[in-house]
Amino acid sequence: MIPFLVAVFSLVIIGLADVLFSLMDYVVNRGIGLEIIFQLLLYKIPAIVVLFLPIASLFSVMIVMFRMISDNELTVYWTSGVFYERVILPFLLFALSIVALSFILGEYIVPVTNYKSNTMIHKLILKESIPMIEENVFFKDSDDKYVYVRKINKTNNQMQDIMIYEMGGTLPRVISAKTALWNGNYWDLKEGRMYNYRNDGFLDFEAGFNEMRIKVDYSLDDNYIKLRNPKEMSSRQISSRVDSLRKAGLDAKKMLVEYYLKFSSSVANMIFALLGVVFILTFIRSSRDVWGIIASIATALLSISVFFFLSAYARALGIGGHIDPMVAAWFPSVTFLIVLIVLWLVRRRSY
Repeated sequence: MIPFLVAVFSLVIIGLADVLFSLMDYVVNRGIGLEIIFQLLLYKIPAIVVLFLPIASLFSVMIVMFRMISDNELTVYWTSGVFYERVILPFLLFALSIVALSFILGEYIVPVTNYKSNTMIHKLILKESIPMIEENVFFKDSDDKYVYVRKINKTNNQMQDIMIYEMGGTLPRVISAKTALWNGNYWDLKEGRMYNYRNDGFLDFEAGFNEMRIKVDYSLDDNYIKLRNPKEMSSRQISSRVDSLRKAGLDAKKMLVEYYLKFSSSVANMIFALLGVVFILTFIRSSRDVWGIIASIATALLSISVFFFLSAYARALGIGGHIDPMVAAWFPSVTFLIVLIVLWLVRRRSY
């Protein structure tokens, strides 16, 4: 457990250093107090821990396994007729505990701290007149209105390619516009069209307009509650958002990918912890096997890089609709699980 805690602490320090580097502009050029920066760093710790847990699990297990080789513990096990499964069992229990820790942090702690840190950044630091609206994502304005904004220019409060679905009736009214200006509680739409539909689903009325003003039914504080991004939500909240989007006939692929990632990212901790066992048994024959140590470390680093690349690539494919959201979220973990099983069987047969 001590190697794991040391690994987590070291990785958290590295992650906080990166966050602090990005925040120093606010201290130097915007006069933000160090106490606010310190509070932001505290809020970022849970997210950093969850991000680096697989890496900490991998290297802490490798350290323990190397220590067992150095002390000839594994040699004693083999000569005593102890099977590989008996050796790996404690590491499996450790890996399952890390899975539980990762899920609890990601489900209950990280959404809260991410929400608070983002709220502080936008309210106390950026003080933007446009609330936290994500580009290329449908979000809820009020109980019966959904809005899509392709691009936002926060320097002049202007938005581009806006689409508004108003679900007040049995069928939606759709308003589209090329540009819009955020003006307090109103949006000034320009160069757009409005569509009304009949009960049979066919178009009933269509008209173009040069300018139109619509009221936005939430304040800045309300917007923070309604427009939480997936990193600020639990799996239950994401599932509820997915249901709302589906009922409105809107795109929910991004939310579905993030929903399944809540579970697959936790399971990845177990896979990486067990990979640490396999890497050591595969490459290192003794404590003096320098090349084996180098090969195991290099393989571990390469595995981490490949996993994060596959995760980012599969997530992008899922959000883009090229593959199923569940496949996008689980593909990296399942791929590495297959690699783990193959390596374990190969090593087991050579025993």
